[in-house]
Amino acid sequence: MNWGSAIDSGALVSIFTPLPRGFIALLQWPAIFVSSGLKTMFAVIKTGGKQYRVSKDDVIAVEKLDGEDGETIVFDDVLMLGDKVGQPQVADAKVVGEVLRQFRDEKKIIFKKRRRKHHRRRNGHRQYLTLVKITDMGTGISIAPAKAVAPKTEAAEAPADEKPVAKKAAAKTTEKKAPAKKAVKKTAKKTS
Repeated sequence: MNWGSAIDSGALVSIFTPLPRGFIALLQWPAIFVSSGLKTMFAVIKTGGKQYRVSKDDVIAVEKLDGEDGETIVFDDVLMLGDKVGQPQVADAKVVGEVLRQFRDEKKIIFKKRRRKHHRRRNGHRQYLTLVKITDMGTGISIAPAKAVAPKTEAAEAPADEKPVAKKAAAKTTEKKAPAKKAVKKTAKKTS
């Protein structure tokens, strides 16, 4: 392949563009991120033993969290928020998200084999996940209460005065069966 023509066409320019190095380059880093179109306000949160880099309106799939669709979840374990780096967490920082749905991941196959031993094991696993949309992040955020779910009125309206009528047990008829006859083993004599 002629690399010169590929670089001239602009296909590989973004891959091979070197980042600036040295002390002066560190001062130019924010300008590089803004000029390349990257969002500058982001947070790093920790949930389910993993760390996620999120920004506002991101949709992420995390390990299963308790919550119905539409409920608000607050992530208090914020490791980094914008240019503030926590030691280990940023003080009073919160990331707020909304549960979109609960689902299961695709099946992962675990295959174990020991060579020359005729030993193979195949297991599958589907992880429970929660889809969360990040709605807000920052320090000193006041969180609105989650959507109130109205209790079921049908179960609550059951009158307490009436006792449920117990079903009468059907009278069982007991019939004695005749004992089973034992099979008589017949032996056939061989004739020669």
